[in-house]
Amino acid sequence: MEENPGLIPLTGEWNSGVVTQNNITDIARTKIDGIYSDFIFETKIKAEQTTYPTDCRYINFRVKDEQNQYVLQIFGTHLNLYRVVNGNWTCLAEVSRTLPLNTWADYKVVANGSQIKVYENDRVIANVKDNSISSGEIILQTYKTQASFDETKVTTIKNNVLSDDELSEIPEGTLLEAKYPNGTVLEDINGNMYMMSQGIRRLIPDETTFDTLGVIKEIPTDPLEFEKINEGKRVYDLIPISGQWSLKDGVYQQENMTALISIAKLKETYSDFILKTRIKATQTTYATDCRYINFRVKDEQNQYVLQIFGTHLNLYRVVNGNWTCLAEVSRTLPLGTWAEYKIVANGDQIQVY
Repeated sequence: MEENPGLIPLTGEWNSGVVTQNNITDIARTKIDGIYSDFIFETKIKAEQTTYPTDCRYINFRVKDEQNQYVLQIFGTHLNLYRVVNGNWTCLAEVSRTLPLNTWADYKVVANGSQIKVYENDRVIANVKDNSISSGEIILQTYKTQASFDETKVTTIKNNVLSDDELSEIPEGTLLEAKYPNGTVLEDINGNMYMMSQGIRRLIPDETTFDTLGVIKEIPTDPLEFEKINEGKRVYDLIPISGQWSLKDGVYQQENMTALISIAKLKETYSDFILKTRIKATQTTYATDCRYINFRVKDEQNQYVLQIFGTHLNLYRVVNGNWTCLAEVSRTLPLGTWAEYKIVANGDQIQVY
């Protein structure tokens, strides 16, 4: 990975640090040093003023020349992704939304073989396949717009796509170590792709197909940096500890409203993981409905606790019985409403969604 890669000004008035382009009368361009084929490009952009009817920012990638490139046009009202081949422009994706001036927005372009994905503020705005241009430069551009760029970085993807035969030869649960080094991107037979990072990767069943081949699952070194482009999934059995638990139509239900606490656990011990679940509180005899996700549980005196109430959420660290609130968020979630939760625990980094 290359963080804050070298920017080479081509036209316009570019300043260093938080890179700002001040020319509001014409086209301004700066390029990333190097030629890139398969990569993850990330940057933050803020348009500050413009003399055009709308502010104009661009991320051009796999640029052979002006007649052959991919162009992501970013305007205040919409975004367009274009393929330009021999000077002919073809719109691959268009999304309407409003982004006011002086508002920072995060952008990510994932170009991996023929697969191109574009994100704005973690929202997928383009997901297309196109193999017209395989490599080229990355160029940042504005038109009659003053704009700032920050936290620009490029991660090069080293590809190693798994064929059906290769996957079939790997038994479920096999450790994938030296064969696939860091930075390798693996693709399963369903077209899901995963980037290898540090640690051990395992094959696990894929609940969407229930086949015996499985898909690759890995924990990213940094969830923002080594992001799984599509996540493999698995439904785990719960082991009831207390309360009244049942499995109905594939959904676990706890129906005891008189016991103080009802607990069910996963059967394994986890260090670094991504946990995803959906929870719905149906009724309660307490002042408010109470749900919890406890993780990295050594015992009751040492664990992390995510408290989920109808009016707010709290994340606690419990060490030797001492509770410390790490985060608190207020919001309203009515009874009978499903909500999705995700916990990413990776080393000392904990993210809750």
